[in-house]
Amino acid sequence: RWAIDGTIFEVDGQLYYLWSGWEGSSNGRQDIYICKMDDPLTPVGDRILLTKPEYSWETNGVDPTVVEGPQVLVKDNKVFIVYSAGGCWTDGYSLGLLTADISSDLMDPTSWIKNSEPIFTQNVDGNAFGPGHNGFFKSVDGTEDWIIYHANPYAGQGCGGNRSIRIQPFDWDENGDPVFGEPHPLYKKLTRPSGEY
Repeated sequence: RWAIDGTIFEVDGQLYYLWSGWEGSSNGRQDIYICKMDDPLTPVGDRILLTKPEYSWETNGVDPTVVEGPQVLVKDNKVFIVYSAGGCWTDGYSLGLLTADISSDLMDPTSWIKNSEPIFTQNVDGNAFGPGHNGFFKSVDGTEDWIIYHANPYAGQGCGGNRSIRIQPFDWDENGDPVFGEPHPLYKKLTRPSGEY
């Protein structure tokens, strides 16, 4: 009855589909689901509830509580799902992280470890409120990883037309996990992705 923010990814030759939706006919909680795909257009088997809003930072929108916008990173032996959580109508809209071993059963919710804290949150001094709904890309020369997301320039602006699209590079820690830091200040110059002129 409700399925948004779909994204497809591939691990070891198997296609998967992720999306955000709810059970039944009423929206009291928006969860993230996964299913296998035979090809980019054909789901196969059951949908599996992968994660739901649990922590206070994921439930700050109250009615409904929301996890949405799943995006995937694969690096070395790990698969990461970066998702948006909380109400986009709040300044506390943030990014969360699920991590699984690449050799595990990705259809099994117990294969995924969920961070108890958000990994990317508002930067009040940098005019970045409610950052979320991200994606990823490589620099032109392939040497840098970048995140793209939206945020509001001022507090209390919610899900409306004041949100702007923003990008910034990110790094990886010694364990091979992504490190996004904090949102880059809106009015501070940012060096272009490597390889662009």
